[in-house]
Amino acid sequence: MKVNSAKSTVSVKFPSLFSLAVCLAAFVWACQAQADAQNTNARTISLNISFKDGTVIRDVKKDELIVAVGGTRINEFDLEFKPQPAAYVLAIDNSGSLREIFPDLMKSARTIHRRDAENDVVLLMRFVSKDKIQIAERFSSDPGYLDSKLAMFQVEGGQTAVIDAIHKAVQIVSGQSGLGKESRRAVIVLSDGEDRDSQNSVEALRDLIARENVQVFFLGLTELLSKESGFVGKSPRQKSREFIELIAKESGGVALFPKIEDLETDAVKLVTLLNQQYSLILRTPSELPKGSKIDISFAPDTNRKKAVLNYKARIN
Repeated sequence: MKVNSAKSTVSVKFPSLFSLAVCLAAFVWACQAQADAQNTNARTISLNISFKDGTVIRDVKKDELIVAVGGTRINEFDLEFKPQPAAYVLAIDNSGSLREIFPDLMKSARTIHRRDAENDVVLLMRFVSKDKIQIAERFSSDPGYLDSKLAMFQVEGGQTAVIDAIHKAVQIVSGQSGLGKESRRAVIVLSDGEDRDSQNSVEALRDLIARENVQVFFLGLTELLSKESGFVGKSPRQKSREFIELIAKESGGVALFPKIEDLETDAVKLVTLLNQQYSLILRTPSELPKGSKIDISFAPDTNRKKAVLNYKARIN
């Protein structure tokens, strides 16, 4: 029997040199992008931009800002207006110096915690002297619970310890777990800012603020204090105002100094400033050293003369 065998041929197509070049370029680009991502350090700065009266400005663009770290200009950064929820201690001065306006103070406190109640969590604090700093049992977003605790607040005599109260509040909110990674951490203080008998010094409070990512916001009721200076030294009003401005500035927070008739209006502005901030993301080839000074300003050709920038000016 004769068997015929047939040979089959298979055609093999090799990629062209052009295709190989394209694939190689794509591979190299992907590797470089991955390397750049690994070699780039990103750090987010919370940035408040407002008018002097505390009204938030929401339309600032990246190209309007100049950013420098340690005197060196940074060109690689992103800017995003990013409203975020907050976890904060609402610290309220219950000392006798506020007796005259205490009902208005409590009304403003209720306004603050109800402003963004669906997203924020709040821990209430009342303070008088260094041995009378009291906090509620837990952080909460329940208006009913918070109002019930505020109803227990009352004016009490004692040597005001506002520095100790802020120090404790910063420690609590910075060390609290389970508050959500996206939540800004802060302290809101309602006080005239006059400290009479704190155990902690201003420097100790500044050192704590420098270490922690906690912003301090103030409703500074300094209008209640005397503006008459003594034979030596500053007036109580000037001294308190300078302290409030210092702590707010170094923490990246904001201080407002309302007239009594504007207290509730400014309370709304203050919590809005807390929630509605910009996120400025710095991108640098190496990690920024701790203590590096950040400078953020408006470019000369922008029309932002009435705008105020508030941010934490040191890398921690």
